[in-house]
Amino acid sequence: MRESERDGVLCLASKIGPVFGLEGPPVEISRYGNGHVNDTFLAVYASGGGREAFVHQRLATVFADPHGLMENVVRVTEHLRSHMEALGIDDLDRRCLSVVPTVRGSWCHVDEEGRHWRTYRFVERSVTYEEAPGPEAICEAGRAFGEMLLMLADLPAPSLNATIERFHDLPRRLDQLRQGVEADHASRLAGAEREVGEAMALQPVVRRWERLVASGDMPLRPVHNDTKLNNVLFDATEEADSWPAGSVGRPRAICVVDLDTVMPGWSICDFGDLVRTSVSDTREDEADTAAVKVDPERFEAALSGWLGASSPVLHDIEVENLVFGAEAMATEVAIRFLADHLAGDTYFRVDYPGHNLVRARAQLALAARLIEAEGQLEELVAKRWATRRPGARGALMVGRKP
Repeated sequence: MRESERDGVLCLASKIGPVFGLEGPPVEISRYGNGHVNDTFLAVYASGGGREAFVHQRLATVFADPHGLMENVVRVTEHLRSHMEALGIDDLDRRCLSVVPTVRGSWCHVDEEGRHWRTYRFVERSVTYEEAPGPEAICEAGRAFGEMLLMLADLPAPSLNATIERFHDLPRRLDQLRQGVEADHASRLAGAEREVGEAMALQPVVRRWERLVASGDMPLRPVHNDTKLNNVLFDATEEADSWPAGSVGRPRAICVVDLDTVMPGWSICDFGDLVRTSVSDTREDEADTAAVKVDPERFEAALSGWLGASSPVLHDIEVENLVFGAEAMATEVAIRFLADHLAGDTYFRVDYPGHNLVRARAQLALAARLIEAEGQLEELVAKRWATRRPGARGALMVGRKP
């Protein structure tokens, strides 16, 4: 997005408040977060002598049915909230997203350009991590996503809407890459031939995914589908702020965010994407691919948190394919970054020319290292699962301090 366009969107966001019943322009407004797709703004409004903060988001055009998407979000947040209320969880506005309706009672607003906007209450005293500061935070993120999976297991019919059709569909993603290679719309293929070759060499992962899905043995569930570490909010109270420099103390996950892709899917994708974004102490766009590693301690932290929370509803076949889920998600995201680079950066927001290619290289390296470590990681899963079977499974720990 060009700087002038960014300024224009910021101007639109500054005027959106009254549509959602928020009086007057915000006293402060700025871009918020590091999302690749939606335009997100943090707006602070004067209210009764105090201040209230809200998050305004302009949805990306990749969502063909924004109203169906918001129907999902409202159903999911209401269901999660009801579970938390039943458990006696305090401070629900910090534990679960609160969607703000428009003055007309809709969950989103369509502006003059035909773009859809929504508003959430800002979760106060929260912080996100782009990279995990340590295994404790990874375990907590795993617990948060695992508890969400558990609580959504009894979501009443009908099924959630598919907000992006065939979202986690590796054969489709590989076909899109092939089409991008053939078309070479942005004339970038010459500088990405090595990466294309590495991606095509991951076809065994794609074929294994295809066989697993075709078997019909994997249960289809309401899942998050985008379990990056930065989609978990952590507590940032005075106690958390006082942790010693260089340590993470006792990080506490309080809220799962970015619910746009919550829809029917496979649990191994949720676990796999968490591992993809936390198993190495490098960024998703690490330029030094030699630095991309698979840290068993980080993997075991994700496994402990996620499996400890979600095990009551999991089937053996899901657990047996957790490591493969991580391989599949790294493969998928590498392919998507590479295809978007070849297409001219039409989907993911980039910070500089070639950014998507750098991202693709890092994810290709991660996929290769996950495959190399498969045996070791599967041993960790088997050992952990043996303690989580019926009779040994833990109780739901939503909102409790670790």
